[in-house]
Amino acid sequence: MPECMAKAERGSPAASVRPITVAYLRLAAEEARGFLSKVQYATLVDDVKRLSDWPNGPGLKTLDIVLIDDFFELRDKGGIYGKINVRVYFGILKKKRLVFILGAYKKEPEGQTPRYIVLKMKNRLRLLKAKFNE
Repeated sequence: MPECMAKAERGSPAASVRPITVAYLRLAAEEARGFLSKVQYATLVDDVKRLSDWPNGPGLKTLDIVLIDDFFELRDKGGIYGKINVRVYFGILKKKRLVFILGAYKKEPEGQTPRYIVLKMKNRLRLLKAKFNE
């Protein structure tokens, strides 16, 4: 399993609830850098940091997020991304209060997320949950 790099942003702390931390696999960062320019990547990182408001904070209102199986897909296209259709996949580790970025993908075919991407992200999430005893 790829080594994790746990850093990112913490959400707004509630009264007695620990804030959410956004963490990512190095592999996920490498995947995104593989098809995005430096400016596009920086913009994507800013969007991903907003996931620290999970599950219903104000930072999430303008993000396009859908549930796929037991993980989520953050979708974006146009604007700074031009014709690139960006997908970022993440899972929630509730006990650890982590939003964990599993991977990134440049979606080209129309329709649903390709099955091999779904299986890859499910496997990464399964390995992370085992590592963190979730």
